[in-house]
Amino acid sequence: MAKLIVIMGPAGCGKSVVAARIAAARSATALDADDFHSRENIAHMAGGNPLTDAQREPWIAAMEKELHARLGNNENIVLAYSGLRRAHRARIRACAQRSLFIKLQVPIAQLQERVAKRQNHFMSAQMLPSQLAAMESPASEETIVQIAAHGSLDDVVESTLNAIRETFS
Repeated sequence: MAKLIVIMGPAGCGKSVVAARIAAARSATALDADDFHSRENIAHMAGGNPLTDAQREPWIAAMEKELHARLGNNENIVLAYSGLRRAHRARIRACAQRSLFIKLQVPIAQLQERVAKRQNHFMSAQMLPSQLAAMESPASEETIVQIAAHGSLDDVVESTLNAIRETFS
């Protein structure tokens, strides 16, 4: 049975790089939610404007479609995805019979520093506060594990792999 592992958190938490490393370690396919945004949404965000839920709708629908197809073909997936909204997480979770969400926790100052250093990415440092404000707490969701991600990449990946092993053992 195919598994869906979602590496989530705000811009700068390391979700894309962690998802790629987890996918490689587990012989899974890495997908990045950023790749499902429309050109219009990317331009909107690049202009420093947060997306509305209505603007997010086609993005979520595109991810759902891709996940259903890949998981339906018994392909294990590791998705890097912000996961801001609880309702959107539920829709992504519903794509798989077995799923786990890993929320990477990084102090705000470190997130700001990381995002400020990025080059050629549509998500600017000025967008981080709106993204943090839009993040709905995953505290009551059972398939979410929170991992401190302010240490070394190797430590974050190892902690994530341990959480995955515990969940899917």
